[in-house]
Amino acid sequence: MVGRIVKNFSFKEIKKTDDGALSIGQFTNVPDINPPQPPGNIANWFLGTRAENGTEFKQLIAQAVDHIIDYRQSYLPGDPETITQDVKASLEYQAGMQALRDAYNQLLQHLREYGTPFFSMRYQGHILWDTTIPGMLGYFAAMLHNSNNATIQASTATTLLELQVGRDLCAMIGFPETDKIEPWCHITADGSIAINEATWATRELKFFPFAAKKALQKQPVLAKAKALEIKIADGSQPKLVEATSWQLFNICMDDILALPQRIWELCGESENIKDVYDVWDLIIPYNLNVRGWLEMTRSCFEDVGEIKMIAPSSKHYAWPKAAAVNGIGTDNLIDIFVDADARLDLGRLNQTLNQCLENRHPILLTLAVLGSTEESAVDPIDGILELRETYRKKGLEFNIHVDAAWGGYQISTIRRDYNFEEQKSPLFIDDYSQVMFNEHTIRQFKHLRDCDSVTIDPHKSGYIQYPAGGSLYRHSLLKHLTTFTGTYIGGSKSIRPLEPSVGIYGLEGSKPGAAAASVFLSHQLIRPSVSGYGKIINQAMFNSKLFYLRLLFMAAETDNFIVVPLPRLPIDRSDISDHINGEHEHYIAHLRQHLQGKNQSQILAVPEAMALFREIGSDQNILSYAFNFKHCDHRLNDDADLCNELNNQIYDRFHIHYYQSGEAENIHKYQFMLTRTIFRLADYGETFINNYAQRLGLATTPEEMSILRSAVMDPYLSDLPNGGSFFDEIIELIRQNVTEIIEQNFR
Repeated sequence: MVGRIVKNFSFKEIKKTDDGALSIGQFTNVPDINPPQPPGNIANWFLGTRAENGTEFKQLIAQAVDHIIDYRQSYLPGDPETITQDVKASLEYQAGMQALRDAYNQLLQHLREYGTPFFSMRYQGHILWDTTIPGMLGYFAAMLHNSNNATIQASTATTLLELQVGRDLCAMIGFPETDKIEPWCHITADGSIAINEATWATRELKFFPFAAKKALQKQPVLAKAKALEIKIADGSQPKLVEATSWQLFNICMDDILALPQRIWELCGESENIKDVYDVWDLIIPYNLNVRGWLEMTRSCFEDVGEIKMIAPSSKHYAWPKAAAVNGIGTDNLIDIFVDADARLDLGRLNQTLNQCLENRHPILLTLAVLGSTEESAVDPIDGILELRETYRKKGLEFNIHVDAAWGGYQISTIRRDYNFEEQKSPLFIDDYSQVMFNEHTIRQFKHLRDCDSVTIDPHKSGYIQYPAGGSLYRHSLLKHLTTFTGTYIGGSKSIRPLEPSVGIYGLEGSKPGAAAASVFLSHQLIRPSVSGYGKIINQAMFNSKLFYLRLLFMAAETDNFIVVPLPRLPIDRSDISDHINGEHEHYIAHLRQHLQGKNQSQILAVPEAMALFREIGSDQNILSYAFNFKHCDHRLNDDADLCNELNNQIYDRFHIHYYQSGEAENIHKYQFMLTRTIFRLADYGETFINNYAQRLGLATTPEEMSILRSAVMDPYLSDLPNGGSFFDEIIELIRQNVTEIIEQNFR
């Protein structure tokens, strides 16, 4: 069923009763995601690289098994048993049970032999690491109930948990809650689904003024609203029914979503209009979801060109999918080359926006990436917001989406501890001197709340198991534009308002309640603020910077290689384009003096050292780097193809080969694991590629560069109980292998 808009569930309906219990709508005594701050630290929150919390974890898992057994036995105990002792005594049953044990043991052995040790301090591969104990327990316990968050009727427990998770993620980034506008979020299978949903919702938003105009023209019951004026981005206010296509494509989101309420207020209650939801139901049948692209193209593009999406070249590969699936077309997804720091180039964005304005191309959205998964770069959200204000005055409007699938949780390092009853204090802490992110990244964290939609994945920097993506909207009414339901899951207009729901909004139908329970329990015990996730992520970010420092100083003059981390030094990021050699060498000497060989407590104790340390490395905690070799006469190789081959061979040493010559490899032989990426000139542009190629000593601009990549999510690496650092082991492994590869193949 399309177009049956249900009562907008408000996060404000999640509230404490007088006795301190939590209620959600008509549901009472619901577990609270935000209880009084629990004690705990990183040692409580993970199973441990050597399963040090194994005994406690085993007891808690057994408790969940006991719970589900007791639950089944206590539910209407008078009901008959189906698996009797006679059945269990039969040879067929016993043989079947033995087959189950054998198959299960075989599966466990397969997982032991081939399962990647993501939990290890030696793993820096893809963007996953160990998952939290509460996350695993929440998933396991709820999985035994197998609830389906498609409808609260099939998830009376876990839908209530997902609603709290959604509210908590919005609060983490600081989406505002006002009397007129409040945010919305729900759990998705992954970031790709969340990205597609955000594109879909924004697409429907962009065409909603056309649908409202058509409804006013076609629906006699709305006749009183025909004189309604609509505010265009440039400040003009034509009548909605007289506005041009260009004007209708350039209305701010909040003004668009206010249209049904404004029409309802003009028309008033009648036999056919009982409330504002009836107005929504009258408009939705004229929108793109219902009419389709062919019809909308005929009626909505009279004085405009093709609709565009804009994204940095560092975007995730889900974005071309979203452009394709939503009918925008990948040809209409405009890539903006990044700068030398892999951040979106604001100058190029300005040129593109100006071209769209001159050629009258409506813009669906402009993307900012908060933590690209290859370069670990954070785009200048503040600059994008400023450009939007500039172009609004010229009559060009677009939504801003932030892809923070990887980096969204990292805002917890500056997010104050909070609860939903008392949120009067500022959102963010005052003192950033002990926060491991650079000033640029912290500034972008603060602007997340000013954007229109955000993707955040708990199964990335939330250390939650799959599937757990997240789709966040600054304005909750956006979800009305992606509402699809059926009467059997609570979609009947005649019984409005409905129970709280998350399943009727978005792309997914059936979805595991276990995912919501996983995130809920993890958030309940590890708050997404400085006292919880902030601790984990700040420590992981420290380790990423320390690894950067180790790589920076790894190669001596006598070594047969150099290693160049992708992130430029802060002195090279400044506005000064040319540094004399003496300045650069002085800065390196300054880093050595204050940071080289220092442990965490020594760096933290010296403000000058911390100020230096915070600004080095990536914007977030993925680190890309590449090696180049020296010839026998100590000349640095300047051939890009040979440099690529070297890095490919290094990658070959440190990534898992599941099968070789038809036989399975022993996964336990790998002492260090990383990944590789390819930077292509056609994707990134000359500014980025040339800068990195020159720093590696290459003579020409390569068409592509093979780069090594480490995702440093481990909080333990530099803080071992004996006071040592596991980076000693990692750096020595890398050194031995790189040296050997060069001696064997490149000398």
